[in-house]
Amino acid sequence: MKEQEKFEKLIDALGVTVYQFGKDLGFARVEPIYKITRGDTKDPGVSIYGKIKKAYPKVNLEWLVTGEGSIFVDESQKEESELSSRVQQLESEKRLLKEMYEQAVISKAASLGKSKDAAMSSPERDRILRKDAARQAIRNVRRGGRKEATKPLSGRVQGATVPSLLELFE
Repeated sequence: MKEQEKFEKLIDALGVTVYQFGKDLGFARVEPIYKITRGDTKDPGVSIYGKIKKAYPKVNLEWLVTGEGSIFVDESQKEESELSSRVQQLESEKRLLKEMYEQAVISKAASLGKSKDAAMSSPERDRILRKDAARQAIRNVRRGGRKEATKPLSGRVQGATVPSLLELFE
C-alpha cells in the first residue's frame, strides 16, 4: 500500500480534514500533508510518524509504516482499561461523597444538639432501618436453611425472599 493511500485511509478513519490533520500534527502550513496525500512525497519521514503518535496515540504506527494490521491499536483492550480506571474513579468518588454526607449529618446533629440518627431525614432513616432488618432476616433465613423470612422484623421484610432482600442493598 502506498504512503498516499495509507494517509488517506488514516485521515478518513480519524474523521478529520487534511487541513485539520496537519494542524493537529503541529504544522503551521499543512503543505507537507497535502504533498503526502497527493502522492508527491514517497517517504514522509520519521518526524511525521512521531508527530502522528503524539497527536493521535490510538493510531497503530506499525500499520502506518508497513500497512499491516489495523489502523488503530487494539481498541477493546484500551477501552477496557479506560473503563476499569473510570469504575475505580467512580468508586473512590462514591466513598468520598459518603464520607462527606456522614460528616454533614454529624455536624448538623451537633449543631442541633441531637444524635446522628435524629439528624437524618425520615426517608434516609427508614432506608437504613430496612437495610438493618433485611440483614438480620438474611442471617436468620440462611441460618435456618429456609427460603424466606418467616419472623416479622419491624413489619418490613416478612415473607421476603433472600434475593428480594438483597435488592435493598443495591
